[in-house]
Amino acid sequence: MGLNKEWYQIVAPPIFGNKTVGETPAFDPKNIIGRTYDVSLVELTDDLSKFYLKVKLKVYKIDGTKAYTQFVGHEMMRERVYRLVQRRSERVDVIKDVKLKDGSEIRLKFLIILIRNTSNSINTAVRKKTEEFIEEYAKNSDLNGIINGILSGEISKKLKEILRKIYPVGAVELRKSEVKKQPTKEIKAEKAEAKN
Repeated sequence: MGLNKEWYQIVAPPIFGNKTVGETPAFDPKNIIGRTYDVSLVELTDDLSKFYLKVKLKVYKIDGTKAYTQFVGHEMMRERVYRLVQRRSERVDVIKDVKLKDGSEIRLKFLIILIRNTSNSINTAVRKKTEEFIEEYAKNSDLNGIINGILSGEISKKLKEILRKIYPVGAVELRKSEVKKQPTKEIKAEKAEAKN
């Protein structure tokens, strides 16, 4: 007699309203833990203006037929990146790992477009100012706060205003994020639940 697969609902984190974003079959629920799913931000927020962003969700817990996920990153569609990088403009990439006030760690990858080709000194100044800004922003944010800042565009908007003082900026986009360590409070809470 063969084993029957059961269907499990993929549940987005509370920051996205615990929306069900899909289903997955499995013989054993343990096989779902650790799986990652790419979900369009439009599906999570109904904001059509963010069609070019996808969110990465990772299953960390099964409860009945529900598979609960954590945000582990986001990425901008390649087509959007190609569209932003125009001829006679300067592309500056900044990659920065930051620690947040809740103990979590995240890697942020910025794409900055300056409206004309520039000197190395201007590019260096832009990189330095970007790193200073995001370190300061991270000090005052927990993981949920920085996720909101990324996906709402607040981080990019604030950074663009700062960088304009150095050189005319065409666009500032946080093109990718990767969560390296989840919040310490959340991890402790999960361990406590496991003991009960």
